[in-house]
Amino acid sequence: MPGAAPPRAARVEPTSLDPERLALGELSDLAPRVGAYSQSVRDYAAKAAGFVGEIEGFLRDVGCPTAWRPVAQAAASPAGAAPAPAPAGPAPAAPAAAAAPRIEPIPVEVPPEYEHLLRRPARRAAAAEAKDALGAALGARLAKPLELWVELQAEAKARLPELERLRDAHDAARVRLEAAKMEVLAEESKAPLTLTPGTAQQQSAQEAAGAAAPATAPRALAQLQAGGALMPLPAVAQRAEMYRREAALTDATLAFELARQKARGF
Repeated sequence: MPGAAPPRAARVEPTSLDPERLALGELSDLAPRVGAYSQSVRDYAAKAAGFVGEIEGFLRDVGCPTAWRPVAQAAASPAGAAPAPAPAGPAPAAPAAAAAPRIEPIPVEVPPEYEHLLRRPARRAAAAEAKDALGAALGARLAKPLELWVELQAEAKARLPELERLRDAHDAARVRLEAAKMEVLAEESKAPLTLTPGTAQQQSAQEAAGAAAPATAPRALAQLQAGGALMPLPAVAQRAEMYRREAALTDATLAFELARQKARGF
């Protein structure tokens, strides 16, 4: 049509991924520190295992210390006995130094239920159990959560390009649907709808108003005067295309939202 304005291009507000990018940026800044601390945990676990291993050797080779006590000396001569006569001749030489007192080990009284702990196999088993328990605790409570965090951060970083692709596909489907709606409106504006003979209620209202029902009316007016049945709509092909694009947008939206939830860790 001469003088008609050119058709307006379909536009939509782009879907923002700023929340995902900001969160991933913070995770990326923290990842080196988490990795370094994870390495520190592994180094500490290795040193702790070596420390417990030295204890195992100490317990295996040294054993338990022994307590000692002196042995009681022989009893003295009984009271009232005649003293021994002095030896004749010159005085005897000075006696030699007294011998060191005898000592003996003190028996260690251990409850029967703990006697097996004093045996070397039991000590080795206890040291090995402590070593395994320490390694398991460090792995389960420190190393494993840190490693899992690093893996999730790397996984989120790898998912971002796919999320951006699905976002672009989602926005493109929105633009195509908006363009289809504009085509429907443009086509319908070329052919106004026609009202069939109105119902008795509509005719009564028109007669009371003193106006005759128009044979044709623009689409907006026809919708306002919907007391009569509308004729089949124009732009059938354009509407079919619009419905097809609505279905495509639904599929694109579901794929994008699912990927977004995965990226956010839901």
